[in-house]
Amino acid sequence: MAEIRLDPLLPWHMAALRLQPFQALHEGAPSPASAVALARLGPARAVVRGLDVLAVGGLAECWPGRAAAWCYLSRDAGFVLARLSRLALKELAEAPYARIEAYADAGFPQAHRWLGLLGFALEAPRLKGFLPGGRDGSLFARVQGDLP
Repeated sequence: MAEIRLDPLLPWHMAALRLQPFQALHEGAPSPASAVALARLGPARAVVRGLDVLAVGGLAECWPGRAAAWCYLSRDAGFVLARLSRLALKELAEAPYARIEAYADAGFPQAHRWLGLLGFALEAPRLKGFLPGGRDGSLFARVQGDLP
């Protein structure tokens, strides 16, 4: 079995990502051009096994000290979710931001659970019309001073 590695995000990663069903249904597949745009906003990585892209994610800097986390998961990522979580925790712990926010669909409890495992606290359970297409979102934050 090929080793899992963390690579800088490149356009081919987005093209190769087989998006998980919930994100595919509500957000659509990210384009290779979006990889370039997202990588300009802050650190962005791809989790790859062989040529399979399991996840892409990163931090978009809002201003010094504050960033927004983003992530797209592959439909094949479930079997390595514990490993992905450890990689994400390491990246978050090393990030130079006092506050990192994350947004999730208000109706996607799996995302809420994963964000909790990554040390994010729910700050706003329902932001009406916050997400693309007018969907309700939830706001999570990971604030360095609040972490155990």
